[in-house]
This record gives sequence, C-alpha cells and structure tokens, in this order.
Amino acid sequence: MGLIERLNRITMLLPMMAFQVFLIVIGGLFSLVCVADPDHERSSPRVGFPIFFAGLFSFVLSWSLEALVETLSSGHSPDGVGFLTGYLVGIIGGVLLGLRLARKHQKHLMDSAIDKETHENES
Repeated sequence: MGLIERLNRITMLLPMMAFQVFLIVIGGLFSLVCVADPDHERSSPRVGFPIFFAGLFSFVLSWSLEALVETLSSGHSPDGVGFLTGYLVGIIGGVLLGLRLARKHQKHLMDSAIDKETHENES
C-alpha cells in the first residue's frame, strides 16, 4: 500500500479519532470533578469513569486491531475492519470497566462515610 493510500485512510478516520479524544477529555474532566469536589463525589463516578475508559479503550483497541489485521491479512481484508471492531469492543469494554471502577469508588466513599460517623459518635 502506498503512502498516499495510507494518508487517505488516516484522514477518513480522523472524525472517529476526534470523538475518541472528546470522550477521553470529557471523561477525564468528570473524573477530576469526582475526585476533587466533595459535593459531586457520589454521582460523578457513574458518569466520568465510563466515559473516560470508553474513549481510552476504543482509541487503543481500534488502532491496535487495525494494525494487527493489516499485518496478518497482507492488505487482503476490507479497509477499516480492525478499526471498527476495536472501536466497538473498546467502547463496550471501557464502559463496563468504568462502571466497575465507579461502583468500587462509590463503595469506598460509603464505607469511609460510615467509618467517619462511627468515629464521631464514639468521641
């Protein structure tokens, strides 16, 4: 595959990459709010973590699978099959991991609030 063909493929994927970067930035901001702001620490993890990890996983998996498919198939597969597969699997896997981490973070917040109340009542 020539250089011009590769550049054309990359420019066709730029809008999808922009969406992935958008998810990473927005999810990262929501996650920072979750950690830094005590008023939103219980609700923000359910939004920020899944958005961040969906963008991150889709970015990494889409490019990894595209490179793997292109290497293994020697240019005989349809364009973008690896990218689309990685995109979909990455978004789904990232959301599931983000929700799991959000639940773990929320449980930690609940346990620390209970411990704090217990120590205040003992004093």
